[in-house]
Amino acid sequence: MNDAITLNIAFPDNLICEGMVRQVDIPSLAKVSGSKTFTLEFPLLFPGIIGQVTGWTPELVADRAPAGAGGEFTHVKDSLVSLRKVDSTSYRIIALKFFYASHGWLNLVEGGTWSSVFDPTPPEYLGLDIDGPSGNGRE
Repeated sequence: MNDAITLNIAFPDNLICEGMVRQVDIPSLAKVSGSKTFTLEFPLLFPGIIGQVTGWTPELVADRAPAGAGGEFTHVKDSLVSLRKVDSTSYRIIALKFFYASHGWLNLVEGGTWSSVFDPTPPEYLGLDIDGPSGNGRE
């Protein structure tokens, strides 16, 4: 598989869009439907414009971002994306993050490649002993 993670989308041809794609962490909405589709939308900036992500598998996404339960989509997440223009309808995804209320921003793509696999263990600096002697996370 080609290791480039790409967004195929037809943004408007204007100065606003040209400026936007040069930004880091562009607000977006990610939707993943099993192994069928992975789309990014930009409802705050370009409502109704939807792009298709290529260079992914369900496993690559699920290893970095826990799936939701039930419904048409395994993931519907507020996201931040950074892009590099390849041509008029193709953009390399340089960075991509999904937001989780329980974990904050989880990196899926960093530096144009898939990030490390998600580890649900809380960082030590939080001081949480989730296993504790009784294993109930209340110690």
